Amino acid sequence: MGKGLCAPFFCAILSCMKRRLFLISFFLCVASLLCAETPAPDYHGGNGTILRQSSDGTRNITVRKYETAPFKAGGQLERVDPVLYDDYLTKNKIADFRWYWSKLTIHEVCEIEYIGQYNRNKTPIGELWFKITTDGNTGWICYYSNYFDDIYSGNSGEYLEVIQSGGKTWNVRRLEQSVCVYENLNVRDAPGLGGSKIGLIQMDEDHYFRSFNTVAITDETESIDGFDDPWVKIEFEKGKFGWVFGGYVGVERGGPKFMLPEDEIDFLFGDMP
Repeated sequence: MGKGLCAPFFCAILSCMKRRLFLISFFLCVASLLCAETPAPDYHGGNGTILRQSSDGTRNITVRKYETAPFKAGGQLERVDPVLYDDYLTKNKIADFRWYWSKLTIHEVCEIEYIGQYNRNKTPIGELWFKITTDGNTGWICYYSNYFDDIYSGNSGEYLEVIQSGGKTWNVRRLEQSVCVYENLNVRDAPGLGGSKIGLIQMDEDHYFRSFNTVAITDETESIDGFDDPWVKIEFEKGKFGWVFGGYVGVERGGPKFMLPEDEIDFLFGDMP
């Protein structure tokens, strides 16, 4: 093959290779952007995923996945019926439930709501069950039998979105509760100090604290002024929402400050890690 034919041939090959490399780079870039904006699984580690639901007209039953590593429970379980049952419906005894002897492993959580039934305090009535393994036996314990506790109320704990702010990736989860602010506090349009200031919560002589409803919380935490906390999204004015650092907010009740489902279950079982 002569030099006159050879040069165009190799030029064509190089041009084709450059196009392929460009296309490959382009698709990799698009893929990385898509992956960066894809939220984590619907619930934390898959826990919270609905496994089955049913209703017979008198009861609404929801069973969710909730898998843990073995742990040593705490004194919160002293008030729990000390019986391990085969099921939350048939309620046949398998063994005694001796939480203080062995480690426990949780597998599922079952919430039963008695439709239209309330106690004298107008609180819905129901049952809360956990499927566990302990002492070599796997079965169900009844945590509440006269009180309906919807741990995943309002789809609490589900992942909503991913936000890029301040060079960081923030996985955002649903959280609906009340928090208190005791000092002047900046409100930002995104989590992290990279978010732009869009408001200021101010105290005055008539307010030594203010209460706000949260709608979301970040999975990730940040260390500011010795606090290592997530960011929470609040309604700081009617119809206006923004982010505040969780280290500067508090709550008026006991237990964990932010009651995500896993925090509430951790509280119910005492000394879970």
